[in-house]
Amino acid sequence: MSIEPKDKAITIRQPATALLLVNSDDQQLFDVNGFRIDSTTPGRIYINNQRPLLFGYMTRLALTEMNIQWDTPNVNSSNNTLTLALYSATDATPPVVGAPIFTRITIVPDFYQPTDLAEFLQTAILASPEVIAAGLLFDVGYDQIDGNFTIQQTQVYPSGNTRGYFKIFSSSAPQSLTGLQRLDDDILYCIGVQPVTKPGAEPTGFYTQITGAYAPMLYTPYIDVVSNLLTKHQNVSDGTTASVFTSSKLARVYFSNETIINRHDNLPIDEDSEQSWTTVCNIVGTRPITFRREFITPKQIQWENTENVDFIDIQVLDYKGNPIRIEEDLTIESNATTNAISFFQKNNTSFQFTLMATES
Repeated sequence: MSIEPKDKAITIRQPATALLLVNSDDQQLFDVNGFRIDSTTPGRIYINNQRPLLFGYMTRLALTEMNIQWDTPNVNSSNNTLTLALYSATDATPPVVGAPIFTRITIVPDFYQPTDLAEFLQTAILASPEVIAAGLLFDVGYDQIDGNFTIQQTQVYPSGNTRGYFKIFSSSAPQSLTGLQRLDDDILYCIGVQPVTKPGAEPTGFYTQITGAYAPMLYTPYIDVVSNLLTKHQNVSDGTTASVFTSSKLARVYFSNETIINRHDNLPIDEDSEQSWTTVCNIVGTRPITFRREFITPKQIQWENTENVDFIDIQVLDYKGNPIRIEEDLTIESNATTNAISFFQKNNTSFQFTLMATES
């Protein structure tokens, strides 16, 4: 008589967990009449309700889910500048090139699609007093196939020789060099252009045309979620290759799809509809978006089991290590003819987080 083998199975029971749900809007303050009175931003979240937000026997914390309502323009008040050096040239071969004259172009913060940004960038350059005084002309274009920008100086003498050159400088160049205030960021990353030059003393390294590489059209390629409080018990420090070091990370969220999708700035909506001529742009960052990220393998953070989570301190940082830019300026416009008054609110970015606490 044969005896059937018996399988020895072990029942796996998932550890008990609890959720801490965080909304950046919960830190907003209102007066008794319901009008908002605080000036906090979703990039810096500090919430203390004078009571424990999460308590019990917890050994680990993890950020498992994040919802993002992104209303920060790809051209905003932190990256809306372009720094140029202008060089005059004589009508000779080879020309005598003058010393650089620096100018900084400023673009109105807004969501821009590539062709629109090229147009506004050209208009801003041509309006520069230094460009006008130098007698130069510029053309800015965007190639929809290669996805890159071209900036070209087009003014020439009757002989056909160029009247001048230009060079792109980083906004972080020292003021002793450019005579302009040093800034943390500019539009170069967004339009896919990097400042380059040839070795040697000025004037050198100038061009009549600069064609950039692939233009991301993003203000920042990712955001980092960091918290000094929630990571204070972890023994291993987070690392990064960035020159600006930020630790205490909960997660990094990249502004890209998990599937490979060709990008378009003139994608037809519906070829069979009566409005087949209408097109849309699917480039991430060129319009406000709402999206959700669920972290399949969330970072497990060690926690002291006798300690509560009494308050929340979370920062959402851009690729420069700065809190995400929020256009807080509220614009009021009055019409003296009709007595009309218009009020414009600039930004409604917010974040929601799902934090999971594990009991064992």
